[in-house]
Amino acid sequence: MLWMNKTNFSNQDINSFLKNWMNGGNSNLKFVYLGLKQYDLLSILKGFGVVSRWLPNPFLFNWFDGRPLYFHSGIEIRRKSDGKVALIRMYEDGAFTMYVWPDWKGLPYPVDDPNQYSLENTLILLESA
Repeated sequence: MLWMNKTNFSNQDINSFLKNWMNGGNSNLKFVYLGLKQYDLLSILKGFGVVSRWLPNPFLFNWFDGRPLYFHSGIEIRRKSDGKVALIRMYEDGAFTMYVWPDWKGLPYPVDDPNQYSLENTLILLESA
């Protein structure tokens, strides 16, 4: 877990961090919170294949202390080397969050499991290669 309330990270710094993660870095990372002064989401995600989706039914992320967190939306990036999925969420106050599956209980990304989740009513907001 990485939690930093106030940072001076630039969009390029976050992009480099994500590139490092995509290339296998920080392999045990499950969660990131960075308080950014300002951000440009397109600059942060430049060069990544992403899916931004909204789901009508919430899906689960198991927090480190066992509490469940539920999401309806986010931006997915997938690491090809080991299949890990990161859900990125950005907030108007400058918060950058990243949740990584398998989660703390070792459960896979629920959207990938048809037994847990139906994508029938999924709205893909953005998909890039």
